[in-house]
Parts: sequence; C-alpha cells; structure tokens
Amino acid sequence: MPAEPRVGRVVRVNVSPGGVPKLPVREACVRRMGLDGDRHRGDRVHGGPLRAVCLLGIEVIEALRAEGHPIVPGSVGENLTTEGLVISDLATGTRLAIGDALLEVTSPSMPCDNIVGSFSDRKSGRISILTHPHESRMYARVLREGVVRTGDEIRVLAPDPSSDAIAQVELFRLEALERFAHVSLWRAARAAGFGIDIVDDGELAIGSSADLPGRPFNVALGLRPLPSYLPLVLERSVAAGRPVWFRFPSPPWPGAEPLERLVVHTAEPAAVSDAEPPAGVEVREAGPDESEAWANGPTARHASALEDAWPAILRHVAGANAHHPVVALADGEVVGGALLVTRGRTGLLTCGAVAPEWRGRGIHRALIAARARQAAEVGCELVAIEASTDNVASLANIRRSGFAELARCEVYEFDPEHDGRAAIAHARAAVAGWEPDQLPQPVG
Repeated sequence: MPAEPRVGRVVRVNVSPGGVPKLPVREACVRRMGLDGDRHRGDRVHGGPLRAVCLLGIEVIEALRAEGHPIVPGSVGENLTTEGLVISDLATGTRLAIGDALLEVTSPSMPCDNIVGSFSDRKSGRISILTHPHESRMYARVLREGVVRTGDEIRVLAPDPSSDAIAQVELFRLEALERFAHVSLWRAARAAGFGIDIVDDGELAIGSSADLPGRPFNVALGLRPLPSYLPLVLERSVAAGRPVWFRFPSPPWPGAEPLERLVVHTAEPAAVSDAEPPAGVEVREAGPDESEAWANGPTARHASALEDAWPAILRHVAGANAHHPVVALADGEVVGGALLVTRGRTGLLTCGAVAPEWRGRGIHRALIAARARQAAEVGCELVAIEASTDNVASLANIRRSGFAELARCEVYEFDPEHDGRAAIAHARAAVAGWEPDQLPQPVG
C-alpha cells in the first residue's frame, strides 16, 4: 500500500505591502503570482510564477531565537510559517495541498540584505541552504489557486511524474547566465565606443541601442520569471522608437507569433562526447595573442548584421572576466570560433561559427567538445547550449555531442510602429494587480 502522506500545519499566513516584516492575516487567496495583498520590496529578485509563495518552518525560527537572533514569524519574509515539516528537505516538485490551494516546491529562497534585521550579527546567510541545508526558506509555485488559512493542514504529496518543475528551475538558473552574458556583451559594445543604454537590476536586464539596431543589443531578459514587467518594457520600446526582443512563456498579446523557437540543451561537462577536429585543424582556447584573430574570424562574420561593428565588440568580449574564446586553427588561420561564458558553476556555449569552406568536416562538434572540457577545468557542473529549431544541422551536432533537451523557448519581437498601444493594453490587462510602478533606470 502507498505510504500515508506527511502532514504539517500552517502556523501563520503572512503578507505585506512590500518588504519585511510580513504581518499575520487569518487567511489569504493564493494565486499564480502570489498571495492577495502581498508585495515585495525587491520585486526584481523575489516573486514571479516560480516563487509565488515562500515557506519556513516555525522550528527554524524557534531554533534561531534560542541562538539569540531577533527573528519572529514573518520577519524574514515567509508567506506561510509552517509546523511539523522540514521545509528545506522537500525536493523540487514535491506538492503541498494546503486549504483550497495546491503548491509545488521549486527552489530554495536565498537570503538577501532585506532580512538582516532578523539576525543578531546581521548575517542573513544563517538561513542559506548552502551553509544550513535544513534551515532554509523554500519557494513554491501555485498549481491550483485557492484560499489558505491559519491552522490549515499541509499534506505533502509526491511529485507528479509529468511535472516540469525541475526543468523550469534549471532553466531559471540558465537565464541568470544568459543575462550575465548579454550584459557583458553590452558593456563590451559600450567599451568599443557604441552608445547603448543598459538596465541591469536583479533578474531584469534590458539593452537598448540606436547605434546597434537588431536583437543582440535591443533585448529584454528576465520577463519569463518576471512577466509583470512586460508592459513597462514595451512602453520603453515605444518611448525609444526601437523594437525590443524578448522571451516569453506564452503569446504576449493576441495574434503574436514567435520570431524564433529555441531549443535549450544541457549536459554535465563529462557527459559531452569528445570530438576530434579534421586533420590539420587544432581546436583550443584562444591565447592572449590570438584574441584579435578570434574577434575578426568566423564568429564576427557569422553575425552578418552589423558586420563592421562585431570585431570591435568581440575584442572587448575576449578580455572580459569569465569569457573563454575558443578557436579552430588551420595553418595558423582561424577557420572556426566559439565562446564559453561561465558563472555559478554553469557554462554557456555560444557564438559558435565555422568558415563556410570548412563546414561539414566536424569542426562544430570539436568546438563543442573543447568548450565542455574548458568548462570542466574551471569547475562547471553543467553546460548549456541552444539552437533554433530551424537550424537542423546545429541541433543534430548538439544531440550527437551528448546534450539532452531541457526546454523550448519562444522569442517575440515588439515593434512599436506595428504592434503599438493595443499590445501594451493587452499586456497590462494580463498582469493587472501585479504590475510594478516603474522600470529601474539605466546604469553606467
């Protein structure tokens, strides 16, 4: 017979108009984006569909109080203070039936400076899962909306085998690396003398450039976990008079068609199959004296738009922290190039290109293998690579290299001259009640 589900209890339901402490209410309706009446002070690092509800056990609070910390229920921002469960021991995908709602555990809630007042030494890392794995807050998404009340039973249910929770959390991790890579590219463009406005705030990043029209430099990242910012991003596009490209989990307005569909693949570095380049070709990380050749090589020529700008930009990319250019050399000539960007023990394989006359000889796979080896050497536990569904050859090389498909993402373009105010009005209606007041300002 199946085991009886574990059972806990809701000690307190906590909400606030922003920041901490969150204060007790008798009950609240839990919706896809969070509890009614609850907001966040740092809404670009909290909230969103994957982090709609934050939970922490009263047992952790009592243990910390015994250590002398001034923590109380709600003071570190949890929405539900629980009893009878070790919340941080619950695996991603675990379901929690609470009142009328059904939640699904997604990820740990990493501590931030907003909650330092709950600790006698003002070190919020005391509840980090990295250092105290059994005393962390946890996030959950909402599978079924409903009312939760103080005193409600919490029934712990096994993960649904069809759940995509693990994939969504992994994709969330990769999006942080994508933002880092794009912001680095934008800063390289600025260093190369091109004008570009850069917003880099929490999990939201926006680049906007009149000097560099096109997707790489006019794009918003972070809208999948922070969909409520979409109307403001579109308004910004209208004000600038320039299109903006972005990924979104669903059509952002009626009739919107994706510009591109991307397939995201991941693998452990050791699982990526080795691949030797053809005879006479050497594939390896570019040395300092080869950065110029890499910047002027196939990677720049592959990005045909702004062809004159790319070499100048890539020269600065090659020298950026955590960026590892890789070259394929034949008789000293760069016939292929690629880039590995690393952060948080994760590597992104990007910018792969091979000179037309050298294609079909296995250089692409050799570039993939070389970057996976380099990722392992710098301590990465995961590598990721993506390709358009239209690029059949790249998809085949990626799969033969040992990568598994993680997710598919759709890229949309908003053109203020074509899509305009009707699209913005629809976006506003879709996020009614959760729209933030303003975008962060560009940074220097």
